[in-house]
Amino acid sequence: MNKEQKLIILASIIGLSLMMMNVIVVAIAIPQITSSIPFTSISSHWIINIYALAMAVAGTVVGKISDIILSRNIIIIGFIVFAISSIGCIYSETYYYFLLFRFTQGLSCLMINIPAFKLLTELFTKESLGKALGIVTGSAAIIAAIIPIAAGMVIQLFSWKGFFFMNIPLCIFSILILMTIKQNKLTNKSLSFDFIGFIFLTAFLVTFIFSIMEWSHIAAISIVTLFALSLVFILIFFLIEKYNKHPIVSLDIFQNKIFSLSLLISSLTHAHSLTSVFWIIYMQKVLFYNSFQSGLLFSPFYICFAISGFLSGKLLNPEKPKIPLLFGVLITFAGYFLTVLLLPLQSYISILPVMTLAGLGFCFILNPIRVIVMHSIPPEQRGVAIGLMNNFRHIVSVIMFSFFSGIISFFSVDNHFNKSIENYSNNFSEGFFWVMAISGLISFSCVILSIKIVRIVMKKIF
Repeated sequence: MNKEQKLIILASIIGLSLMMMNVIVVAIAIPQITSSIPFTSISSHWIINIYALAMAVAGTVVGKISDIILSRNIIIIGFIVFAISSIGCIYSETYYYFLLFRFTQGLSCLMINIPAFKLLTELFTKESLGKALGIVTGSAAIIAAIIPIAAGMVIQLFSWKGFFFMNIPLCIFSILILMTIKQNKLTNKSLSFDFIGFIFLTAFLVTFIFSIMEWSHIAAISIVTLFALSLVFILIFFLIEKYNKHPIVSLDIFQNKIFSLSLLISSLTHAHSLTSVFWIIYMQKVLFYNSFQSGLLFSPFYICFAISGFLSGKLLNPEKPKIPLLFGVLITFAGYFLTVLLLPLQSYISILPVMTLAGLGFCFILNPIRVIVMHSIPPEQRGVAIGLMNNFRHIVSVIMFSFFSGIISFFSVDNHFNKSIENYSNNFSEGFFWVMAISGLISFSCVILSIKIVRIVMKKIF
């Protein structure tokens, strides 16, 4: 590898690490955050949701921009915004300001990771891209395995604000190394941007996702109205894109079977991986671990994630990506299946299979999928393709997270079935069981889809 390749790998590792850390660690710190900033019981779930909303809304737009603006410059701006957003979170005195800066954090994550991945596809050959992705995902997972332990200790001994301070030097370091990278050549020199399409796409995503997130908190008529508006916005968007010479999304991309099937597998994989947030809550609410202990005991997931990243990169043959893909989906399903069987034990052992096996299988799914997609899409559309994959997986993730949260709430809160507060941990365990069971079914659907993509599509790729 030359100097530029090493530096973009390093920047990509930091960017991916920041994205993962600012979900898991913030989930660990939610009790401390809500006690420091006056959140309501209804608004507190937005600490995670607003971050996901930003990534769901802006993916396609950032992808399009990365096709017409130098990727390196977008990444630098992303790190600057992320650092500013972290400072904003630290000094927020109301939950409105805190959520605003969490939103800009999620937005800046896209500005870092989408163009970074696109830059990787430009700087590495088809043969070496898999190894590069393996290094990025494996190294990011190692960092993500260490940070929750350190952050959990900081949160336990000092304050949740200490974690957000940890983001700033990482951003500064990344900006400095990116300044030494030569600007990449543009694959799409058209500077046209469909602002009208952008407005209607954003309007659709905001109204649709908000209706999903808030279905249990606001009036039914409001939910129906928001959902109806989202359908109107997406219809208008498709009409605009159909007749626009320079659309944000070329609808022809969905005619690519490889891309469409890969999009579905990637989205479902990310959706059921969100259950990792509930693993942490399970450790705190059922097993009664503190923030440091839960951070420490969550590490097996990221350790296996790291192993998966490095191994999938080494074993990934661009000519035969089907073997790592099938291994990944099968071992992930096995993790959820074993956990469902062991959950009645109500111990740390009961969630260890999903932590280890799902963590091991994750990169074996996503890295082959990324390679498959990148070599089935023309270079001038790769930014949009990455953005679309980001949009879809976060939309599906938001839907599933809201659904899972609803299941947990149904079983955990005192309700018509006379469930007492004293039995909260048992009630949470019951809800958690169904969350894991449904995640297992989703994982099994990924197995079926992977077999389908291998049988129907794989021979057409190379």
